[in-house]
Amino acid sequence: MSPATLDEFRRAGKVLSVRHGGRWMYSVRDLDSYISGLETYAEYTARMKRAS
Repeated sequence: MSPATLDEFRRAGKVLSVRHGGRWMYSVRDLDSYISGLETYAEYTARMKRAS
């Protein structure tokens, strides 16, 4: 996962992060729970097909 993506997650309040020196430290548990909550590509495709 790219730092830019992590930064977007942090700004959106989706993951907890702590400023540590000059870097952001992320809670792996928060990232895992966020990622497991995302719909899979197959679910996304099915939803798009239903919508069209």
